Amino acid sequence: MKTNQFGKQGWTPERITSIEGKTFVVTGTTSGTGFEAAKILLSKDSYPELMCATEQDLDQKEFCGPTGRSNWVGPVGSHDIKPLAKDKEIARMLWDLTEEHTGITWAV
Repeated sequence: MKTNQFGKQGWTPERITSIEGKTFVVTGTTSGTGFEAAKILLSKDSYPELMCATEQDLDQKEFCGPTGRSNWVGPVGSHDIKPLAKDKEIARMLWDLTEEHTGITWAV
């Protein structure tokens, strides 16, 4: 896997401290960054949650996440996507702020 430098000090999988037994939700695991992230997390003995990528009857545009207490914990299930989450102007503002504060830019 080719490793790019991210952040001020750079980032590599070797810099991940102990995450053994922890669960992570990873999206887009069929290819690209999501696939590579899942492989890295598995190599560190954690449990990436891949249900969204492997569920046969799942709509590609569906939003999934925890279904328990205020949608913060519990089993993964389907959720409604709020109109605010689809607002392209807000998405652009968040993207710009993220690039500004992290110093990382992506051609989109």
